[in-house]
Amino acid sequence: MAERFGEKKEQKKKYFPKPENIVALDENSELRKRNEQVFAGLAEEGVEIPIELQGYGRTDYDKKEFKIGYPAGGDVLLSFVVIIHELGHLREKEVENDNDRLAEENSAWQRGLKRLEKYDPKILKYLEEKFKKFKDAGKLTKFKNFIDYYQYVREVISQSNEIMEKFIEKGDVTSKKFGVKFAKDIKANPLIKEFLLEQGVWRTGEKVDSEVIEDFIKKMADKISEE
Repeated sequence: MAERFGEKKEQKKKYFPKPENIVALDENSELRKRNEQVFAGLAEEGVEIPIELQGYGRTDYDKKEFKIGYPAGGDVLLSFVVIIHELGHLREKEVENDNDRLAEENSAWQRGLKRLEKYDPKILKYLEEKFKKFKDAGKLTKFKNFIDYYQYVREVISQSNEIMEKFIEKGDVTSKKFGVKFAKDIKANPLIKEFLLEQGVWRTGEKVDSEVIEDFIKKMADKISEE
């Protein structure tokens, strides 16, 4: 009893998003450069992948660090949707017990939105106000509000991932040939085809503010580190 009386409670472990680990990803990002052949194949079929669809949220469990990449210079609402999702990936191995990529992606969409609602309702309000401004201007007519917009993008990417998974199983995901095949498959999907070839459906025309989105990332990462 005496020994236990003197024991200190274990301190909560924290993770840290070092400034150099928060990376802006634009049209010239290393992420896109690594996939130049794939993009060439997609382009051959008339498919352009928006620059907003790039990002990552990773956890180095040994170093207790977060590594976050966010879309920079892209359309404001889609850029935020993507980073909200990526923030959902942080610390996922603490709650996910398997390596099912599609299940992890689905979980990250749910967790990212819950974290947004819990940790930064001001940004959610900011995004809803942005949405209303565009809606009042005659844009985004397909959607009711920002959450509806978020769920639309989630469904587009989820269906894209399901198609991609078939190619991953074959091991062919880096070549121009893969890009051509992938483009044909995604164009056969009405929802993805609309998203890629009728981008006016979701585009607002306003670029994301890098300072606003980076402040958001830092605030969210700090809160997530304390979960």
